[in-house]
Amino acid sequence: MILAGSDLSILITLLWTFLKVGALIFGGGYVMIPYVEDIVVNQHHWLTRQEFIDAIAAGQATPGPIVVSAAFIGYRVWGMVGGLLSLFAILIPSFVLLMLLVRKLSLFSKGRLAEFLRGMFPAAVGIIMAVAFNLGKTALVGLPQVAIAVVAFILLARLKVDPPWVIVGSGVVGVLLLQ
Repeated sequence: MILAGSDLSILITLLWTFLKVGALIFGGGYVMIPYVEDIVVNQHHWLTRQEFIDAIAAGQATPGPIVVSAAFIGYRVWGMVGGLLSLFAILIPSFVLLMLLVRKLSLFSKGRLAEFLRGMFPAAVGIIMAVAFNLGKTALVGLPQVAIAVVAFILLARLKVDPPWVIVGSGVVGVLLLQ
């Protein structure tokens, strides 16, 4: 396969974008959603805002939602090659870091690194809340969507129902109500 200049540029941009995301993920990856959205939706216009939200939502139904979303975005941008490239790019930094630190794992349990990670937790929570607010503005457009979100919150927060059941149930109810 011979790539034209613009195709190669797109693949390099996908690679670089998800290498950076993979290197900077903290707090489960949700803190990177605004960054990825800015690149994918605002800068390069690879996806619409709704398509981006759909990618994030689809990822939530799977283990590793941010990784799955990256693969979906890459697939939408450049087919199977883009999907695989984005998938590997987001995973590579973690594997490299783990290989480099495998003998130094005690660093994580004591000292300044542990203090730094404890300090990052509130920032990660704040960013995740901001992402939830922004996604909610787009996704909660009517009474049925709001009702599903409220019931899902109650099931998760109060009744402690396992998240996979809430995700599947919300999806089924959403499809049935919104047809």
